[in-house]
Amino acid sequence: MIAAGRLWPLTRQRDTIWLSRHSPDSQTICMSSTHRVEPGETISSIARDNNFANYLTIWNDPGNDGLRTIRHDPHILEVGDSVFIPDLPENVTHGSDTQRHVFALESPALLLNLQLQDLNGKPIAAQECVLQVDAKDKNGREATEDTFELTTDKDGKLSQEILDDAEIAELTVGDDRFVIFIGLLGPIGSNEGMRARLNNLGYFAGLENDTDTEQLRWALEEFQHDHAISPPNGDVDDPRNAAKLRATQKKLGEIHGDHDLPT
Repeated sequence: MIAAGRLWPLTRQRDTIWLSRHSPDSQTICMSSTHRVEPGETISSIARDNNFANYLTIWNDPGNDGLRTIRHDPHILEVGDSVFIPDLPENVTHGSDTQRHVFALESPALLLNLQLQDLNGKPIAAQECVLQVDAKDKNGREATEDTFELTTDKDGKLSQEILDDAEIAELTVGDDRFVIFIGLLGPIGSNEGMRARLNNLGYFAGLENDTDTEQLRWALEEFQHDHAISPPNGDVDDPRNAAKLRATQKKLGEIHGDHDLPT
């Protein structure tokens, strides 16, 4: 997954060329800190908000070793997770100020990956559709809007590079429209994460903020039946059912396509 990066104009000082991740009018040095994840945040959005061009700088920092043991994808976090924000690296290179220099900024791109299936779970191949992606600035105002005309592959899949500040997308397939909330998919080991994936796959598991787990249980048992996990038991509150739930979560991540793993 690649994140779109921003390269500010170079500041020249004699024969030294500085590459800064700060805007020229803001040379404040960011010190290391700890950030608590809020709804809709991912490592890429946290990196953007802290002026990092490459989200992997944060994700792979030794200060986040513990986070990586419980979260297997930098874009699937749980609200309240603790993320260590290291000092911004200062990149300096040398060259003559009488020559022109070209610098490439490493910044992996973010891809929005989707798969279309019919009511029987079969992929919908060669389907033309329109994807509209919206982004907002830090004040919540709409900042950009991109529209892409796409066609699914033989497996019903499509993939589109998006900006790191994208928050919501709308997919139009014929007369049908689907709203996609980017960054809100929770870890598969949580009730919210299971519920979202089951709903995406057509197993109604309840509404987003449901505290009652009865509908989630029914959806899990229907999923278990369809995928030969027997005997079905979707009780998420019984510690004796933990092993079956882990097996179900692993299969759910596989079928959903994000391949997240239970902790």
